[in-house]
Amino acid sequence: MATGIIALAALSLPLAFLIPGPMGVLIWMQTGFKLRLMKYDYLEENPDAKRSAIPWDELLYDERERVGTRTLRGMIFPWKE
Repeated sequence: MATGIIALAALSLPLAFLIPGPMGVLIWMQTGFKLRLMKYDYLEENPDAKRSAIPWDELLYDERERVGTRTLRGMIFPWKE
């Protein structure tokens, strides 16, 4: 996590903190924290499960349903879909 934050900060420096900038770092941290919570909630519910064999497809199913399919055009022009 720290390596990613440092990389994003280093990438932001020559771009005048516009892209990804401080908000990109905060989104990176929030997403990592959310995924870690999902992992440890799963391990609490299934204490005999292997730590290396987390069923991420099952854990992220609701998130993928909520977001749906996204296209580049849909991200640039969301009102046209």
